Amino acid sequence: MTAPGLPLDDVLLREMVTEYSKLWWITELCRPGDRVVEMAHGGSALLPHLLRRRRDLHSLVIIVDDVQPHVDAQRGLDDGHMQFPVVQRFWDTGRPWPVAGPFDLIVDVAAPGRTGDRWMTVVAQAAEFLTAEGRLVLAVPPGVRDLASVMSTAGLSVDESRGLVPPADPVAIEQILDGRYGSAAATLYRAMRRGCPDQLVDPVVATALAGDAETVLHVCRKWL
Repeated sequence: MTAPGLPLDDVLLREMVTEYSKLWWITELCRPGDRVVEMAHGGSALLPHLLRRRRDLHSLVIIVDDVQPHVDAQRGLDDGHMQFPVVQRFWDTGRPWPVAGPFDLIVDVAAPGRTGDRWMTVVAQAAEFLTAEGRLVLAVPPGVRDLASVMSTAGLSVDESRGLVPPADPVAIEQILDGRYGSAAATLYRAMRRGCPDQLVDPVVATALAGDAETVLHVCRKWL
């Protein structure tokens, strides 16, 4: 029970908090005048956050990984209320991109829904459409073990990593925190778990774990 009279499944609450944390962070990565691409499944998760908090973008292109274009793909995106141009395009992985670059920020955090080979194809194609100072935000799908090799092949390097979901074992989390930040961090984590729901503690702890988290977002740049 998360509020009087309002039951909410614990798993759902954890997913909601994690998703909001992820989208908030990506929104913070956007800079004024950026040309942004979001790789999406079904629709944009990022657009509502950008409209509330980042109205000074140059444009947003939503590329939906779908082989069946929808007739009304652009419906609702041309209603006159957008602060910047927004277009939506459907795309089959492996074909040429449906829009011309270059772009300042490409976001592909729908990766867990793809196989490793398909994801690597998307990474390689996205890298070609980045500006010299552009960034590619990635979530790595299960089964990709050699991230460094994928980045090298695409001409990218990982500039920053942010944890989204921590390991399931609290003892493992304590050990990582102790190794990274000292015993005081592990003590603080135990106190947080005693005083707050795990669904709220997990996203905070995952951020501190960075690359040691169970699910990680990586910000990648082209080699100079």
